Amino acid sequence: LIFEGIMRNIEIKAAVSNWDELIRRAKEASGTEGVVIEQIDIFFNSQNGRLKMRSLKTEGKESHELIWYERSDQEGPKLSTYDKITMDQKHCDDMTTLLRHSNGVRGEVRKARTLFLVGQTRVHCDRVEGLGEYAELEWFSVTMSRSREERRLRRN
Repeated sequence: LIFEGIMRNIEIKAAVSNWDELIRRAKEASGTEGVVIEQIDIFFNSQNGRLKMRSLKTEGKESHELIWYERSDQEGPKLSTYDKITMDQKHCDDMTTLLRHSNGVRGEVRKARTLFLVGQTRVHCDRVEGLGEYAELEWFSVTMSRSREERRLRRN
């Protein structure tokens, strides 16, 4: 298990009406083809903030994260504050079972995400099962990234 501590980002999401144009612009801005990530989020009931178990598959490699976060439901850009624990499949399965029993499941979201990096901005192009196509811009400030790197170095 790897606990990453409290982090912050700013994000904005929007529904997409022209998927091909979104992908074309993201490729152009990033200078890459992007990385396709299969993602499943299981949301659990939580008294404070939101809690989800995320399973990712990228280029055949799997990873799992338990993420707690606070974010307003306002329109436009939002500040998100979160904690994250990265774990292997067994810990994910065990923790998911425990949280299903203790908190109950609020919902499940499955998506195919194409991820592009443009400077310090992560551009998510998401096809979400049963909900549609979305774009999300996620920004981490240099200060936030530096603090995360300092925590990583202290652990090693």
